[in-house]
Amino acid sequence: MSRFRAGALALLLPCVASARRVAPEEERIREALKQQAPKALTAFDDATDAMDKAEMSMARRLFEAVLGEAPNFAPAMRRLAYVMTQEEEPDLDSAEQLARESLAIEDSPDGRIVLASVLLTRNSIDSNKEALAVLKDLVTRKSPDRTMALLLVEAATRLRDADTVKWAIPVLKDLTPDPETREKLDAMLLRLGGPAPKPAASSEWKGALQSSEQAHYGDASRSAPSSFLRRGSVVLVMLGLGLVLMVAGVIVLLRSRARRRPAE
Repeated sequence: MSRFRAGALALLLPCVASARRVAPEEERIREALKQQAPKALTAFDDATDAMDKAEMSMARRLFEAVLGEAPNFAPAMRRLAYVMTQEEEPDLDSAEQLARESLAIEDSPDGRIVLASVLLTRNSIDSNKEALAVLKDLVTRKSPDRTMALLLVEAATRLRDADTVKWAIPVLKDLTPDPETREKLDAMLLRLGGPAPKPAASSEWKGALQSSEQAHYGDASRSAPSSFLRRGSVVLVMLGLGLVLMVAGVIVLLRSRARRRPAE
């Protein structure tokens, strides 16, 4: 099992595929599949239902069956990529390949969210950097929703990007009606020293990391303690156990609230 699945993102990932779906967009997706491969529509619906119920083995088989009928159907590709990250033994290589291929076919916010999720599940220095670049670029193109803001906080926290965390927390608060969660977010922001401006982002996030990203985050070979100390007291607070636990606590609260909502 992936080392990071015990962390905060493991609490968030089960929301990624289902929390972003809205009825009109889902109907558009179904209509597109009906035009391409009408016989695959039932399997697609059943696969999506199995995914939402966390029946990942069944969901994988059904999405693979859909892709057998419609090999270039991007929504099935990205949902299958998500499912692969949630299996007992995550198939991250296949998940990442599918996520990238789905984006090549259809560059959508959902596709970018899934790619960022896969990269964060990998939890390497390079994959975390690319995930943060994907998310930064996405929020410059589209108003962030709660899932985007949560993933942005997670990626920026791992990479000690204090300014991005301080920008994303107020965004997340505005998207969170629950008073208890809002109080926790206020406490996090207070510990970090207040809000920050919206982060700049390059659109050239695909493939190799850009030299500007490398300059911002430094040499990956440096030890975490020495790099960490050079970033000052804000970084010390952000990387402290208290902040990590607080992020996880916020995500747990958001998931519990989401589960109590009627399905769309």
